[in-house]
Amino acid sequence: MSALDEPSYLAFARAAARNNESVSGTVVRELVARIERDASALKASKPRTITTVEELNALPNGSIILEVDGNPLRANREGGRNWWLDGPDAMSGSPLIPLPVTVLHEPKSA
Repeated sequence: MSALDEPSYLAFARAAARNNESVSGTVVRELVARIERDASALKASKPRTITTVEELNALPNGSIILEVDGNPLRANREGGRNWWLDGPDAMSGSPLIPLPVTVLHEPKSA
C-alpha cells in the first residue's frame, strides 16, 4: 500500500508513533471507529460463496456465478426451471453445477 492509498487515519497514527507523540483517548476511539467501519465495508464487498443447490436456486434471475474452474454462468429462469447459461446455447440445471461457486453479480429486486 502506498502512502497515497493509505487511509488518512493510518497515516496519522503512523506519524504519531514515529514521532513518539501521545494521542488522546478521543482520537484513539475515533481511529478505532474508522478502522471498524472500513473493515465492515471490506467484508460486505467480498463475493458470496454458494455451497448448496438450494442457495443456487434462490439466486435471482440474471445472477452471474463463477464456477471453480473459472467458467461464468448466468441464471435464466424458464418454464419454472432454474437454468444456468454458459454461452448462447449451452444450459445446465442447478444440480449439475459443481459447487462451491462464487456469486459475481445479483440483480436488485424490482
